Amino acid sequence: MSATGRTLGIAAAWAGALVLAACQNDAGPSRCFESGATSYAFHVPGDTTAWFHWNQNEGAVRIYAEPAGTLPANTDAAIALWAGAFRCGEIGFARWNDSAGADIVLRTTASSPPVAPNVRSFAADSLNACRGRTDVAFDTLDRIERPIRSYVWPQGVDPAATTVCYTFVTAHELGHGLGLFQHSLDTADLMYSVPRRVALSPNDRFTIQVLYNTASVLSAEPR
Repeated sequence: MSATGRTLGIAAAWAGALVLAACQNDAGPSRCFESGATSYAFHVPGDTTAWFHWNQNEGAVRIYAEPAGTLPANTDAAIALWAGAFRCGEIGFARWNDSAGADIVLRTTASSPPVAPNVRSFAADSLNACRGRTDVAFDTLDRIERPIRSYVWPQGVDPAATTVCYTFVTAHELGHGLGLFQHSLDTADLMYSVPRRVALSPNDRFTIQVLYNTASVLSAEPR
């Protein structure tokens, strides 16, 4: 698609999303959208004309969690959080036992893993207790490579603080894996760059709703 065609398509998509959002004020809350909330950016870093979400037609998003420590339980809690934000069946979730067949892979590491040259990374630091990072790789056709990989690792010396930190950093990184490729600027949001909460804010819910009700510009490589 040409740059002009892509820009027009994006404008139309955003216009459609804004019309749906505007219905909240004119005819009561739309059943698919959070009321009284604001959407933050979710585009690919450095390119405001490109964004991504998983395709509903492919079925549930397959999520693998490394069976280490509290990560499986934290992943299940994170899935429940994000699944609860969708009101119109925009996407489903499946816990996957095979990392090779997953769409999103979450792992715990001892420290920051190396970054491959073909990825774009999104990092979060939760008050020096732990850190998280999500890596999104692109193939030669500019498609999202499967799986999107997320990592969490300890940063502080207080085990209790690290354990608590893991709960919301895992949920934060899963938000990136679902296509929220930017950070919120509001400290009340889970997708703030320094996450401090385990629940989704109204803005978090509204933003993921807008994303999944807006045509994806980017696609993922076939399964």
